[in-house]
Amino acid sequence: MDVPERKGQSYDAFLSYSHADIHVAEALQRGLHRVGRRVGQLRALRVYRDATDLAANPGFWAKLEEAIQSSRYLVAVLSPAAAGSEWVNREIETWISERGSDNVLIALVEGSLVWDVERNSFDPQLSNAAPAALLQADVFAAEPLFVDLTSFSPEDLADIREGPFRSKVVDIAAPIHGKSKDQLDGEDRKELRRFRRYRRAAILGLVVLTMASVVTSFVAVGQRNEARRQTANARARELAALAISEDDPDRALALAVEAEFATESPVVLARTAFATAVNRYLQLPATATGPPWRKHVGGVNDLAWSPDGSRSVSVGGEAGVVVWSERGDVVLDIAPDHEDGQSYESVAWSPDGTRIVIGDDRGEVTFLDSASGNAIASFGLSETVVDAVEWAPDGSVVAVGLRSGAVLLVSPADGESSWLLDPESGDDAYKHDLAWSPDGSRLLSAGATVDVALILDPDGGMGPIELATEVGAVRAVDWSPDGRTVVIGGSGGTIELFDALTGEFTSSLSLEGDWIDTVSYSPDGAMIASGGHDSQVRFFDAESGQQIGGSLTSHRGWINSVAWSPDGERLLTASTDRTIRQWETDGSLGPFELRSHQDSVLGLRWSPSGQSLLSGSSDMTSLVWDARSLEPTGGSMSHDAEVGAVAWSADEQWVASGDDGGTLVVWDSTTGRELFRTDAHDDAIFDLDWSAASNLIASASTDGTVAITDGGVGQRIATITPDGGSALTSVSWSPEGDRLALAGDDGVVNLWHRATDQVENELWLDDRDLFVNSIAWSPSGRLLAAGYSDSTIRIWDVDDATRPFRTLLGHDAGVLSVSWSPADGLLVSGSEDASVRIWDIEAGRQLGPALTHPDWKADVVRVDWSPDGDRIASAFNTSGIQIWEALTELDACRLALRALGAEALSGLVEDISGSPICSTPTAVTDLTPLPVAPIR
Repeated sequence: MDVPERKGQSYDAFLSYSHADIHVAEALQRGLHRVGRRVGQLRALRVYRDATDLAANPGFWAKLEEAIQSSRYLVAVLSPAAAGSEWVNREIETWISERGSDNVLIALVEGSLVWDVERNSFDPQLSNAAPAALLQADVFAAEPLFVDLTSFSPEDLADIREGPFRSKVVDIAAPIHGKSKDQLDGEDRKELRRFRRYRRAAILGLVVLTMASVVTSFVAVGQRNEARRQTANARARELAALAISEDDPDRALALAVEAEFATESPVVLARTAFATAVNRYLQLPATATGPPWRKHVGGVNDLAWSPDGSRSVSVGGEAGVVVWSERGDVVLDIAPDHEDGQSYESVAWSPDGTRIVIGDDRGEVTFLDSASGNAIASFGLSETVVDAVEWAPDGSVVAVGLRSGAVLLVSPADGESSWLLDPESGDDAYKHDLAWSPDGSRLLSAGATVDVALILDPDGGMGPIELATEVGAVRAVDWSPDGRTVVIGGSGGTIELFDALTGEFTSSLSLEGDWIDTVSYSPDGAMIASGGHDSQVRFFDAESGQQIGGSLTSHRGWINSVAWSPDGERLLTASTDRTIRQWETDGSLGPFELRSHQDSVLGLRWSPSGQSLLSGSSDMTSLVWDARSLEPTGGSMSHDAEVGAVAWSADEQWVASGDDGGTLVVWDSTTGRELFRTDAHDDAIFDLDWSAASNLIASASTDGTVAITDGGVGQRIATITPDGGSALTSVSWSPEGDRLALAGDDGVVNLWHRATDQVENELWLDDRDLFVNSIAWSPSGRLLAAGYSDSTIRIWDVDDATRPFRTLLGHDAGVLSVSWSPADGLLVSGSEDASVRIWDIEAGRQLGPALTHPDWKADVVRVDWSPDGDRIASAFNTSGIQIWEALTELDACRLALRALGAEALSGLVEDISGSPICSTPTAVTDLTPLPVAPIR
């Protein structure tokens, strides 16, 4: 039969589904695209599937309605979750009112659908998967076509070629194509055979071409290699782009490693993707302990830890109660007696660990034995949803929060209840949340009124304290461990803190997010975790209100609950995506800093072995640090002025430090014993470099000279005075020690030759108003990097002084320091724009993100790359030093494998011959280190 098209239609089918059933919707879309597709055709049908969460983005409805109007068929993916979805019901209701019910097709993925012949509709009592729009009498002229997918596993849904899922897809696709099932099935199989013939012919043609290529082998081999190279480069760029855009940091790591190994040598974009993924990953305040915990059929609504932290319990939308071990193994899968469609909304563990209380959407509270899972008692309290259950700290009563806004106190012994807040006091809020004060004397309630939280007195000694918030509809509350502060989150995507004694507003947390559904103080009160509609979990410093690190973005649905372990080292998160994730937290409030100086750090150098760091400061001291423990070793030197320049001897026994008074001091790096002190200059010493090849110390000064001093005895060997008399800011010995580069505030880089004691080369630009703040020789001795005051870095080839070899652009202010990696091809820079950046010199591009620190408000005055290439030290114009370290590809793969699991990792990257790189981490080789991870 022919199916008439409506004018202006652009889609063959519109998929309507609940966010909880997205995996089925995706599989159906893939199947409808493929079944009936002809050779050379991109897809068989045009299917509209919106990936936007409308509950989080209700303004998108106009666009969605337009898609409904321009579609020929509606394919409704039904389940109890879809039945309860406002948006699914609205889509179906809009379709029926505008288009009727003739072109409605149904895929049942969970629950039941029972046809009522007399009503010409689905039976409202027996069809828990049908939205309200499909339960109206006579909505259909006859029983509609629907396919049953309730028994299909994720593996079944993935098999669209020969498996039983294909047959179900054909059932749905046939009427859309305007054909019978047998006709469509036959044509599809015929096309498949046709494709296979073409493929065999293509393979045969390839063989013929290969044989012909023998005649012109040299040309063909070159063309083949070039084609392979271009294909590999394209694949690497594609994977790198996916890694950069990926929300989940674990997936981003795996994709970035895949991009790097797609080519023999990583393309620049792949290296950038890896650096970006590593920097983002290691700035997270928590890391996943393993793959998601999967047991619930519907969304996970709430969870709680046992008091000893050895187990946890979760409840879901399909009336499931699951007790988990610390590792995420199922200890108990509890299914108390319940009616079809019943949903458990809240759960709490008793303080003594022996009982679990759960609340459902029928107004019932049930007590379970935590060891066996057996029901102890069940009490019907209301006809509305039990949104919250919370044990009092002494275990004597359970506070119950109802969707009506009411609060009850229930005895766990006999179910005797008393109203703490009666229903007439509430506004029938969307969600209720409760939290006891640590001493059990007061109860915090959110949900009694839309925009007000209440502090209640269970003993009735005082009336409720109203907390007038600006968070929108109050949805989540918690009490600080010391009982002094309460935290409130709401629909406006904001979080506010209040004084628990006075009810006065104290502060708000820095947040740019969507609806807040859950908030929780860490047991030590230092951090607050939150989650909401944007699927992100965030951590905040409870004192400053600043977000700690990046957001956790691994969930694919709303975050309904977050729960800290009793020791505060782990966090559980529950989501509508049907999973629970466990995270390890280290209590870190951001990147670690070395802070022993009392003022700005001005000089910074790694020791030749990379075992120690040397720093100089405005506090008129110089310190030696252990590079592993990040503690001062005891070696130190005091000056009479600010210490702006430091350097190491080749054997690391001695260090040199120069101050603003022009004094140069050489001293023992371990004991601090002074070897000599000399007045090397008449003005400030800006920079020092100790030649490994000749034991000579070069010092650059604002007096316009460079002094060459014997590092063993303190005797001056030479004085260099370039033409112009400008202040000199930087010196750098060549690796062979035969040349010295010096530069200053006239924009000129001079090369002094030791053999002739003459300045014989100049590297300069036309603009003499530029300052050269820093210069550094490459390890090969061929290139010089210079950081300029105009925010650029110029790379000079010393054998061609006519123009720069490369000009690097990216900083937003003057470049103050540059340093080469031992690998020669990479450079690090620090700038007045408060950032550290890594550069690929051959490509002339920045690798990865700009490295910044939450407390950086001023210049990054020094950067230095460690001799082993694994770390970068940066000093900024406060009293801190930040170390950045590399995460190897092998470590990145291990982290991704732990968090995603082998199955998810294997399905991460499509169309790859063989297994993804990270599926066998031990086979991964490490590439040139990129130190972009802030050490903690």
